[in-house]
Amino acid sequence: MIIRHAIISPPPAHSTHRRNTPITTAVCALVSISTALTLSGCGSNTEAEANAGPAATTSLSTTAAMSQVTIENAWVKTADSGMTAVFGEIRNASSSSVTVISATTSASPEAGLHEMAMVGGVKQMRPKKGGFVIPAGTTHLLAPGGDHIMVLAMTKPIRPGDKIDVTLSLADGATVAFSALGKASSAGRETYAPGQSPTSSSVSAK
Repeated sequence: MIIRHAIISPPPAHSTHRRNTPITTAVCALVSISTALTLSGCGSNTEAEANAGPAATTSLSTTAAMSQVTIENAWVKTADSGMTAVFGEIRNASSSSVTVISATTSASPEAGLHEMAMVGGVKQMRPKKGGFVIPAGTTHLLAPGGDHIMVLAMTKPIRPGDKIDVTLSLADGATVAFSALGKASSAGRETYAPGQSPTSSSVSAK
């Protein structure tokens, strides 16, 4: 009888290590990818915040500056056609002087800053040279017989209760928008003197 001896080789000493190697490698790879994405995301947010910071500050500063100039009790004299005027109180709550240089309205294609002044013993209406200058912390009154926003070549009648949109342009480039309420009034019956155009420097007041 021939006895055959089977030789059983022991498992390799590092077989367990080889089985774990692919899993360990995969885990390390996932951790590396996750870390890279996290760092990339943080970098993007930091860059976006850095880029958005100045713009946001500028926007807030502009809004804050514009909110310092307001118009109170604004109204426009009712009229069927021709011309009329806008009145109210321009309040400058800022720490520096403000100058209104022009105005536009939804009631006409033309508007101007006007004043009433004595010229040769006669009270006349004329464009306000240099605009309306409003020192810091003060209010500039627009009223019949005084400074006002002249509305020329009206495109439609303005009745009591109607509202028109008005926008003031300031010397620093900012604008201030508001609405003026239509009110009937017998005050300020200014008419242009004969021979004078709407843009002339002299208008008589009745």
